[in-house]
Amino acid sequence: MSLGIRMLFCPNCQHPVASSVSACGNCGADFGSGSSWTPQEKPAPKGGERSHLGVVCLLLALSPVMLALVNLPVFWLLDCDGNEGVGIRCLRAPWFSEFATAAAGLGVWGAFFTAPAALLLYLIGAVARHVGRRR
Repeated sequence: MSLGIRMLFCPNCQHPVASSVSACGNCGADFGSGSSWTPQEKPAPKGGERSHLGVVCLLLALSPVMLALVNLPVFWLLDCDGNEGVGIRCLRAPWFSEFATAAAGLGVWGAFFTAPAALLLYLIGAVARHVGRRR
């Protein structure tokens, strides 16, 4: 503002306040002579906000590993043989063969595409946060 009034921020609610006011019009915080509150030059950092991008990316990256940890013991118990390219036959449970082939294919797809995509997504998010903080 160019009217000679300096704008500050309420330390309680981060609402902009004029330097000449004795209380915040938004939350009622008192800035009078007996108060410990004083308007701040910059708004306080928001400590409660946290990005969950890292957790999501970690789960995406680890999903092929988690799928393999489930698949391998099941395939061993059902005496499954083959691979995702030619198909998997399960001798103890033939009805499970189609699912086993699909699960193995999903694991391979995840290892080649999901994990690198999750890492790239995380790196893009980290760069965006870093650039956003510098402004």
